[in-house]
Amino acid sequence: MKYKALRPCKFAGVMYLIGDLIPDGIVQNQASMRLVRNGVIEAVADGGGTPPPVTTSEPETEVQEEPIEPIEPVIQETSEAEKPEADSAIQESPEEEEPEVDGETDEITVDKLMRLKKSELLELAEANGLDVAKLKAKSKSEIAQAVFEVIGK
Repeated sequence: MKYKALRPCKFAGVMYLIGDLIPDGIVQNQASMRLVRNGVIEAVADGGGTPPPVTTSEPETEVQEEPIEPIEPVIQETSEAEKPEADSAIQESPEEEEPEVDGETDEITVDKLMRLKKSELLELAEANGLDVAKLKAKSKSEIAQAVFEVIGK
C-alpha cells in the first residue's frame, strides 16, 4: 500500500518530506497502523480514489501535538577582550588525577577497584601502561588486582 507523508519521516534510509509519496512495500504493516493513527502518514489509494480504511485492534489514543520549534545552531564567538580569559581558564585546569572511587579519595584498594565497571578498569589499566589485550580475557577481579599492583603502591 502507498502512503503520503504528513510529517517529515525516514523509511529505509530515505527521508520523506510532507506531501511526499512513500512507495508500496516500504512501510511495514504493524508500523503503518501506528503511524497513520499518530498522523505521521496517511494511506493513499493506488488508483487515485478514496484511501482504504485503516483498521486497528488497539484502542484509539489521542495524540496531543506540540508545536515544533526549529533548532538554530548557536555559535558563540569569543571577543578579543575575552580571549586571554579563556586561554587562562584552559591553562588553569587541573591535571588529571587518579580516579575517585565512589567519591573516596583515600588509598585505593582492590575492593574499591571492584566497584568500577570492567570497561572502566580496562581504561585505568591502559592509562597505567598495562597490556589491555591480555587483560580483556581475564575476569574483573583479576583486572582489578593487576591495576591495584600498579597504582596501589
